[in-house]
Amino acid sequence: MRRVCLLSVRGLLVVGLVMLGVVGSGLALGTVAGGSLGRVPSGTGGSYQAASFSEWLWGVYYRGRHQLRPENVWEQEIARRGVLRVAVRTRALAVPPGTPHAEVPEAYDLALAHYMADRLRVRLEVIGLAPGEQAEALAAGHVDIALGGAASVPVSAPRESDRVEASYFEGQGRLLVLPLAGQPPEERGNLAAHSICVDGSGPYRAVVEQAAGASRVQAFSSALVAISAFTANQCDALVDDAELLERLMTLDAMKYYQLTPIAINGSGLAPVLVATALPAVRAQVDTLVDTWKRTGAARQAGQRRAAEILIEVAQLQDGYSCH
Repeated sequence: MRRVCLLSVRGLLVVGLVMLGVVGSGLALGTVAGGSLGRVPSGTGGSYQAASFSEWLWGVYYRGRHQLRPENVWEQEIARRGVLRVAVRTRALAVPPGTPHAEVPEAYDLALAHYMADRLRVRLEVIGLAPGEQAEALAAGHVDIALGGAASVPVSAPRESDRVEASYFEGQGRLLVLPLAGQPPEERGNLAAHSICVDGSGPYRAVVEQAAGASRVQAFSSALVAISAFTANQCDALVDDAELLERLMTLDAMKYYQLTPIAINGSGLAPVLVATALPAVRAQVDTLVDTWKRTGAARQAGQRRAAEILIEVAQLQDGYSCH
């Protein structure tokens, strides 16, 4: 009796697998023309190569586990479109005298945008927008992600649900000063003792304004413009990434300035903005940003940014302008 039962069970399993194979093959042949289960057409005229049973079975498994998850709905929409649309900050480019004003994407934002598109395996479309314009672009569905720097906190994020928790800035700020005659050395590292030039959408503006008072801080449209103002004596101190300021100190024109040992933390002040409030999507983008920083890609982006700006600072000394 036990042997008969075992045979019966085995028989049912075999019959079930055979029927499943027939149904699977039929589904593969019948639905592949819709493009949901098959491979790319091998010929012309709409003829498609039938998917194998294993491919069909994997498709059922994958869709059951992944397709209905909210973050994958967002991914699938981007994959269907084939492009990730990212709004980034722009800045003035150093140009020769008599040359029309030119804007370029902020190198740091552009690096993260490329990283996200690569991870999602789609093309990248970069849209240069001021932080104040990015909220409208998100609401209208013109962009998927907005990178507005620190300026996006009060301006471009009307709803907290649109923000990703992680800041995309990575690095530490330093204070570069022009030593003043009669100024005690201990005051050189005191933010409140200086008038300070800073990038208005960078990560250090809020920290500097809180420590020194907003009236002592001049915020400019970019780091390059802030450096230009600083070297023109519009202020006696400059705050930016240590990576950039240390490179600036290698220029002959900067030999009269002093890099103070004070460290300025600007992390957590530049949220990524996404076009959907789904928590699962926000968590996914948050993970992308965290991985970008944890793997050292963000640090490399900061180094490239510093190298680009250093070249343009040297050009400013040769008579170029960035206004």
